[in-house]
Amino acid sequence: MKPNVMELRNAFMELTGLLKNENEEKLVAQFEKFNHLLAAIDSGEIGVDDGLQMIRSKYKSMHTPHSGLSDFFIWRDDPKERKKINQEFEKLASFIWSELGLD
Repeated sequence: MKPNVMELRNAFMELTGLLKNENEEKLVAQFEKFNHLLAAIDSGEIGVDDGLQMIRSKYKSMHTPHSGLSDFFIWRDDPKERKKINQEFEKLASFIWSELGLD
């Protein structure tokens, strides 16, 4: 099944916003690249299949054990806030992983 590019774009943009709010500049820079690739797909500058393959490859490489997104965690002093923001992050990250067909 082919990923829905519009839903992917929305999820990447939402995740980028969340990371910006956390001042995670290195991750924001990487996610901005995904957003640019998705814009290039939308404009026809890059073919859908080629663009999605680039996104798949890069996103998968960001999930290495003991680093990267697989171990990313947002700290909040309040346990309820911490749980909520991390669930939001995980929901978006998992949606992208699944939508890209990486599961």
